[in-house]
Amino acid sequence: MMVKSAMDKETSMQRQARIDAPGALHHIICRGVERWKIFLNDSDRNDFVDRLSRIMTGSETLCYAWALIPISARPHSS
Repeated sequence: MMVKSAMDKETSMQRQARIDAPGALHHIICRGVERWKIFLNDSDRNDFVDRLSRIMTGSETLCYAWALIPISARPHSS
């Protein structure tokens, strides 16, 4: 995406590529739109943990830590 700066120069807003090397750690965030809660109840939380577990196992990804915060979920993986 290109935008014009205050001085009428085109500026790239592209994000730098993420490091994706063997053993690299990743901080993953699942956040609700407009900071809305992403879990309505314990059933939602349990469903998310079950899905995360199946995805991590199926992709042979290690999860070192995770936190369920009312407006986001943050697994740390490699």
